[in-house]
Amino acid sequence: MLGTARSTKLAVPWRADAAADRQRRAALLNGNFDLLPAALATGIAGVILLRVLRPSATRDAALRGFAFVLTVPQYTTYYVNLLAVESPRWIIHFSVGNIGVAGAVGWTLSLLLVCAPHHEIEAASDA
Repeated sequence: MLGTARSTKLAVPWRADAAADRQRRAALLNGNFDLLPAALATGIAGVILLRVLRPSATRDAALRGFAFVLTVPQYTTYYVNLLAVESPRWIIHFSVGNIGVAGAVGWTLSLLLVCAPHHEIEAASDA
């Protein structure tokens, strides 16, 4: 009943995503750990960045820097690992640009998570 209410345009991509998700889970369960080094390197880099920058809601610059900089080791190790495991069909400009855009997205999300203190907003509106 529920399947007939959906249009085929919505159902086909959903099925494709579900199939790809099942395939990724099956690969992990079958011992395909190709991207494990990238995940471990990102975790280690994240812990180091946390200890060095000590981001918090009261330290806005550290939080924004952490949100931007964490994407660099994350995406870099992922792409390097991907190059070692298989040969991707995109050019280097895509990879480097993707790292920069991901950093910008992280920085923007940090702005949404922790907004400016109330006294800074009042001072900006008075000026």
